Amino acid sequence: MKLEDLLWSEQQSSKGFIVEYESAKACMETNYYGAKHVIRALLPLLRSSSRGARIINVGSLFGQLHNLRSSKLQQELADVDHLSDALIDQVLEMYLNDVKQKIWEDKGWPLKFPSYKMSKIALHAYTRLLATQLEKDVPKVFVNCVHPGFVRTDITSGMGNISAQEGAENIVRVALLPPNECPSGQLFLEKKVGQF
Repeated sequence: MKLEDLLWSEQQSSKGFIVEYESAKACMETNYYGAKHVIRALLPLLRSSSRGARIINVGSLFGQLHNLRSSKLQQELADVDHLSDALIDQVLEMYLNDVKQKIWEDKGWPLKFPSYKMSKIALHAYTRLLATQLEKDVPKVFVNCVHPGFVRTDITSGMGNISAQEGAENIVRVALLPPNECPSGQLFLEKKVGQF
């Protein structure tokens, strides 16, 4: 399965978006669990850096909490004090179960590109969780998400409003912020800090 298949596998029909369980699961595995597993594998090396380290997750406007139609889920995922790996996994399991039962539209999940949005919502939540878990590390490990912008690529059918280079620059800019200017646990919307 190609990356663009993960995003565009949710096709719109006259009744809304058609979401298949296998493509929804593959989207979670790639966009959320894949990133999480790589971070966990590399974290000991990142923590051993004498100059501090950066973890930059590629987020999305689609991953902002307002994309969830359930205010209860929004509140649970926004509450950093009670956020956990288990909670994030539980939310994704609930979503996948609802997809499998074909009842996801009735449960407060995003209506357009729901699997992609849920994978990015989970990644944003994990970014906040990890930043909280690492906040006392010395030297500091900074953890942030960056929405690079709407980039002209094959995955957007060339409809983006910035080039791939400009999108990459938005990500690298956050990675290169000096320690005294670098926040942690934030979502950057291109060049500005935004709301999760």
